Parts: sequence; C-alpha cells; structure tokens
Amino acid sequence: MTTGSRTTWRRVRDALTSPNVLFSLIWQVFLIYPVLAVVYSGAPTAPTVLGLASVAVFSAVYLAGFASPAVTRDYPLHLRRTARPTRDASTLAARGESPLAADENWLDPPAEPPAPLGLGYLAGLVVCAFGTLPAAGINGPTNFLPFIACFIAAAWPLRRSVPAAVALILIGCGAALFESNVAMLIPCFLVIPVVLSMIGTRISVGISDREGHYRRALGVVEERERMARDLHDVLGHTLTALTIRAQLARARLDSDPDITRAELENIEMLTRTALAEMRQTVSGMRVADPARELADLTASLRAAGMDVRVDGTPDLVPAEYAVLVAWTLREAGTNIARHSGARRVTVEFTAGGVRVTDDGRGIGARREAGSGTAGSDTAGRGLEGLAARAADAGARFEVCDRSTAVAGVGSAGPGAGGPGSDTRETGTIVAVGWAR
Repeated sequence: MTTGSRTTWRRVRDALTSPNVLFSLIWQVFLIYPVLAVVYSGAPTAPTVLGLASVAVFSAVYLAGFASPAVTRDYPLHLRRTARPTRDASTLAARGESPLAADENWLDPPAEPPAPLGLGYLAGLVVCAFGTLPAAGINGPTNFLPFIACFIAAAWPLRRSVPAAVALILIGCGAALFESNVAMLIPCFLVIPVVLSMIGTRISVGISDREGHYRRALGVVEERERMARDLHDVLGHTLTALTIRAQLARARLDSDPDITRAELENIEMLTRTALAEMRQTVSGMRVADPARELADLTASLRAAGMDVRVDGTPDLVPAEYAVLVAWTLREAGTNIARHSGARRVTVEFTAGGVRVTDDGRGIGARREAGSGTAGSDTAGRGLEGLAARAADAGARFEVCDRSTAVAGVGSAGPGAGGPGSDTRETGTIVAVGWAR
C-alpha cells in the first residue's frame, strides 16, 4: 500500500469513527420505519426495490454528510457560522489604532471562511426520501423528517436550523391532514426532541471546548508572565553584577593589572552563568537556591564597596518558600547595587521570614528622583513580580523606607526590633514573612 493510499484510508477511517458519525449512527435504527412502510405498502416489485434502495442510499448519504466539513468544521462551536475578520497591524495603523492592539484578539479562534451548509448532502437526502414515494406514498418521505431535521440542526446555524425544523414539522402535519392519517404525525413530533438533542449537544460541548480553549490561552499568558518575570530577575541581577565588575576592572586597569585580570575572569564567568540561567529560565528548568543567591548578593555588593552582614542562615527558610526567598535576595541585591548608594546592608533570616535592609537613599527618594524621567518606574517590575510571587506562595511581602517603618513591616518580616526599626534612619526594608 502506497503512502498516498495510506493517507486516504486514514482520513476515511478518522471520518467514519468521528463523534459526529457515531452520533448519527445511533439514529440509523429508526430507518426501520421507512423500510416497513415500503415493505408493507403492497406496491409492485419495482417501486418496492426502488424504495428499499433509496433507504440504503439515504443511510450512506446521511453518514457521509455527518462526516463532511459541513458538520465537522468548527463542530460544535459554529452557532453563527460567521468568520471573524483579522485585525492585523497594517489595518489598525490605517485606522489610526495602535498596532499593539493586533494581539488583543489572539485568544479567539483564528478567522476562516464560514463552514459549508451541506446543501449537496441535504439535496441527496431529500431525493432519497422521495424515492420511497412510489411505493409508500406520502407516508414514505414523511418518515425521513427527523433525519433531515437532525442533519440541518448539525450543519446549519441556529438562526436557520430552528425555522427549518419548524417548517419540516408544518410540512409533516400538512401531509398527515391531507392523508387523514394520524400515525403520520409521529415522525413530525419526533423532529422536536431530535432537534433539541442536537442543539443541546452543540451548545454543551461547544461551551466545554470554548472553556478548554480559554484555559489553554490563560496558561499561555501565565507562562509568558512567568518567563518575563524570571528573565527580568535573572538578567537584571547578572547585568548589574557585570556592570560593577566592569567598573572595578576599569578603575584598576592601570594601577593593578592583576586585579583587572581577575575581574575580567569574573566577568567571563558571570557571562557564562547568565547564558546558562537564561536557557534554564526559558525552558522552565531553573531552580532558585537561597544559599547561592545569598552568596552572589554578598559577593556583588562587597565588590561594589558595601559592608554586608548576614544574621541567621538560609537553612531557616522552609522548603515551600525557598524559591520566593531566593528571588527576593536576587531582586533586593540588584536594586541596592543599582539605586541605593548604600554603604551597609543587612540580611536577616529567622523562622518567620527574611528581611533585607540597607542604609541608602530609600525607595521613596528613588521614586521622587525617577518621577521626572519619561518611562521611569522606580518601584520596578521586579518588586511587582516579587509581590506576585509572594501572593502565589501564600506569604507576605512588603517594601518601604526605614524612616517610615512601622510595626506592620516588622511583623511581615522577622525581628521587628532588629536593624531597620529605628525610624530616624534612612534606607529601604524589603521583607518577606510567612509566620502566622
């Protein structure tokens, strides 16, 4: 068997085993009524054979129709059968809108032409239904009304399928009155539960599919936010450390070549580390470690000429908060090195939380200094990211000036009476607490 024939057979197999075909197959048992109507009609052999053949062909066309794009495309979400226009950047720019708005509707399914209505299959079904007319009379085609209504409810939008179903019921009732045959009303009234069943299936499964689509879209958004937050924290810290090392190497370039050479080696090592961390962050394999982040913070700040004191050890941090503390140490060290101008930094570990304190300008002064710069945000995306991480971990996160420190900050972090509680001092307190 060639590759092309295998592909064709696979498509046929998938179509015949699709939920739509299996759903339609359930109703095939009711084709016994048009068969009985033809067999017990007492018609001659030729009309009887034609009627039975029409029923068989009707069954095949019915299954093929449910396997066609008229039902399978967008099934069962095609309640309107309308295509949504694509809002690309060029179109938005021509309208004077921001090109960034082109991504606003990325959560929605991609726009494509409306699915076909299956009119060819519908015509085939109608022709096959009237094939029983010579043998069974009007009673023959009437028995097919529930099947035709079911296909219309599956392939047409609700605004068309519901009126069409009502029209089929009226046609069947008119035929029953014309023939004065009450039994012919049974297929007419069967149209109602059949159509309601198909519409209910489309709506319920459609809601489930739509919910799954938006759940996947939300997962993509959350992953983007995680990656952006992690990359900010990773690259911000590493680039700050690289800047400090490069400044130190330049300052000692002429006076002390040995120190310059050592700093260049440190820069090379930091660059390799940054590349490895970025790869791990993008792949989601990076695991933050409080002890390693504390060592990096201490080395970076001391290289910048600051005195760093550590009270307690990272072993006091519970395992469920280790990642949060690691990111806090990284972000706090980066902000202190870049913005604070501090001389002394204290890192406190207790069983109830972690607090990083410096004697620099303070976050309030940094906000005022950056308020006149276009696009500046001294609060920083990193601090916003830390607040989000703390909320996700069920911990408390606070950052404030030491000059305005109150008991709330002390309770959020360890050691309310430790360094940073003196309201006459300047600097910043970054506190993470989990003790209840």
